[in-house]
Amino acid sequence: MALSYGGAASLDFVHAVAPMEATWLSVSPSSGAVPAGGETMLTAAVQPAGLAPGVHQATLSVEFADGTVRVVQVMLVIASEGCAATRLGRCLPLGDHFQTRKGWPALIELLVVDDCGQAERTPG
Repeated sequence: MALSYGGAASLDFVHAVAPMEATWLSVSPSSGAVPAGGETMLTAAVQPAGLAPGVHQATLSVEFADGTVRVVQVMLVIASEGCAATRLGRCLPLGDHFQTRKGWPALIELLVVDDCGQAERTPG
């Protein structure tokens, strides 16, 4: 993931992953600076060993020195063969800034996953 900044001076940042139990997700570097007019890369890695089948979610929050916070929803789906699904759920949130006008048709796309981790994309 690229962090970019168009300002005239570098901008420091720090990030955190929540919930704390989401040890399957690691992001590096944990802090740094985005150079003026440039970008810095963050690398995310997952460690799925030991996780149960299903949907695992975490939130990556990046806080910048100017007080700006950006939030990224992270989802890991672990599928299982022979699992008997008992419920469905929407995996990808529509986003913090999702808007649509009332009374106007809007095309949305959802990713629905059962509790065994089997996903199906449904067009709006």
